[in-house]
Amino acid sequence: KPKNLDSFCGIFINLCSAVSSQFAGALATGEFLMYFDYFARKQWGKEYLAAHHKEVEQEFQGVVYALNQPASARGDQSVFWNISVFDHDYLKEMFGGFFYPDGTQVDIESTYHLQKFFLSWFRQEREKELLTFPVVTAALLTDGAGGFKDTKFMQGLAEEQAKGLSFFV
Repeated sequence: KPKNLDSFCGIFINLCSAVSSQFAGALATGEFLMYFDYFARKQWGKEYLAAHHKEVEQEFQGVVYALNQPASARGDQSVFWNISVFDHDYLKEMFGGFFYPDGTQVDIESTYHLQKFFLSWFRQEREKELLTFPVVTAALLTDGAGGFKDTKFMQGLAEEQAKGLSFFV
């Protein structure tokens, strides 16, 4: 089992590669950033994004570039990888009752901030390289009146789209 962020990312890459080599189709990992956050906090503490953003970017780079590489086990195709980001309420509903093996719960706020960091990093990385994957889907809850519950998240998504990031909503 992984003991730190680096080993988690390595195991995640291996798992995605192994699973995708066994079938045709997309591999969706809606929990990737939640687990990434857990290992980053465990390794560097709660304020890891402020103190270790370069290391976080390196780990993202390692995962994203590894999964974009073609492999013979998949007919020389890369892993068709989908990732999801969630608004605050959606995150809380999906993972608020989840416990890690060590008994701790998901830190919704920390995961929420990591998602925003990832979107910004991924947009900037796509300006440097042609990266097909991951395909990003943003999940937002509506307020029932034609708007969104988490307007801050919605505004952040709009800003990322305005800067050139493409994703599904």
